[in-house]
Amino acid sequence: MLISTRRYDGIRRAWTQARPIERVCYWLGAILVVAGLFHLVVFAVDGGPWYGPVSWRKPVTFGLSFGLTLIAVAWVGSYLQLSERMRNLLLGVFAADCFVEVGGIPDGRPGQWGGDDRPRCHRRQFG
Repeated sequence: MLISTRRYDGIRRAWTQARPIERVCYWLGAILVVAGLFHLVVFAVDGGPWYGPVSWRKPVTFGLSFGLTLIAVAWVGSYLQLSERMRNLLLGVFAADCFVEVGGIPDGRPGQWGGDDRPRCHRRQFG
């Protein structure tokens, strides 16, 4: 039993000694990871394309990668010498940006972005 409790001491200590903004980032990161895993399960059950402009790849990879990145940035940031105000500002803006990025992914409805299935960057004609 001693080995299994030691295994989680670092995680427990990171949570109990975390500042409020870090805990918020841990929770939000966990929500993003769960959202990515949820979309992976939906893909496995429902099917659909993995590649292409309207696919399940984007919500899965964005949810997982932004969630894990937010957790990692909050954890690494806990070791930096920053004022509380600066820490709150930086982590708060980064957490909000992570949610905006993941929330801005099209949910797979054809024509969601102005009647065209292509991404916005592929619709513009320059020149």
